[in-house]
Amino acid sequence: MNVRRPRNETPPATDAELMTRLAKGEIGALGELYDRYHEPVRRFLVRATGGAEDVDDLVHQTFLAAARSAARYDGRASCRPWLVGIAVQHLRRRAEPSRGCLRPRLGRARQRPVRSGLRSSADHWTEPPE
Repeated sequence: MNVRRPRNETPPATDAELMTRLAKGEIGALGELYDRYHEPVRRFLVRATGGAEDVDDLVHQTFLAAARSAARYDGRASCRPWLVGIAVQHLRRRAEPSRGCLRPRLGRARQRPVRSGLRSSADHWTEPPE
């Protein structure tokens, strides 16, 4: 079944055309790219993170990074694998222990009981006598 476009309607831009426009600074190309690929990138990130709360932030960071590196796009047929690769890089950076974004953070360091060497009947360390 063929779907006919009206004669005055232009065909959608290819991914390579969008990336060329984006590399030249045309922000509208980023919107078109986002509309085309944000759902597949988001689905990947939901599966990869187990549905972490910051998935939407990761999606946005992925597309912003794509805009910054649009000039390095290699011209493959689809941007999807390239965008997923950028998303993977963001996941790896967030999973680094120094950033700890996907791991729960402890607000304060836990206070440990003072070890006096004396054990109570409950078999835990007791506070030293004052």
